[in-house]
Amino acid sequence: MTEEPREAEPLYRAEASDLLFGYLLAIAVSIGLTPLLPDQAALRYTLSYAILMGFGALAWVLGKPPTVDEAPRQLLRGFLVGLVIGLPFYFIGGSGLRATVERLFPALPPGAVLAYALFIITPAETLFFRARAQRYLAWFLVPVLSTVWCLILFLPLLEPLRYPYPTTVIAVAIVTMNVLFSDLCRRSGLVAAFVSQSVAYSFLLFFPTLSA
Repeated sequence: MTEEPREAEPLYRAEASDLLFGYLLAIAVSIGLTPLLPDQAALRYTLSYAILMGFGALAWVLGKPPTVDEAPRQLLRGFLVGLVIGLPFYFIGGSGLRATVERLFPALPPGAVLAYALFIITPAETLFFRARAQRYLAWFLVPVLSTVWCLILFLPLLEPLRYPYPTTVIAVAIVTMNVLFSDLCRRSGLVAAFVSQSVAYSFLLFFPTLSA
């Protein structure tokens, strides 16, 4: 008789509750710093994502690390998915995408936007949502949490009342990307999801600044 496989238990009991607390704390800080916009957008991003990354890293260090598949085929799959997401938005978005990035990252040079996209936003969201939260929740629930997070963080800078159509398009894009990243993590692993988001955000956030 063979035993049924059991779900891996965290190495410390508060891991799941710490993730929930970290998520709520990061959202609270993001909302609390909203009156500083747009002048202190970078400060708001830094503090909010630092909390998200910190709690994700804490769960990684004290809990059981997720399985990481670094096979070349998974890296290639992540790269190709990132291209499929990023390229159409980059070429179709044009000046509208450039204006959106300027509202999201006011007065930041292209190098700073790239740093936020690749070294702050992508690692924090991958570590917290894909590496940790997806371990406890059904994969299709994680995009809900990550979409709520992105909308709370970005909508105040997008001025939805003034620019309703671009804001709607961006909101749909955020939902689509979060679903694809979580599904890719489920199918191909954490590294593939990280590479995919890095490539997609390069086209969506960084390259438009070069044509400004």
